Amino acid sequence: MLLKERERLVKLDSLTVLDYIKTSIEILMQMKNEDDKETSKEGARSYRFPQNGENGGAASEFSSTF
Repeated sequence: MLLKERERLVKLDSLTVLDYIKTSIEILMQMKNEDDKETSKEGARSYRFPQNGENGGAASEFSSTF
């Protein structure tokens, strides 16, 4: 599928390809904005901080002495 898309894009004028990229980015930004609005209505964030007891990172054999 990607090869077909690449072959199609190679045949197009460079300004047309740039416009295609610009439009794709605008669509993605609109989707992100809509998602942000939905999560703000729910009172949630699109990211999550570690909860109590979670370190938020990879497991480690080292422990803190603090």
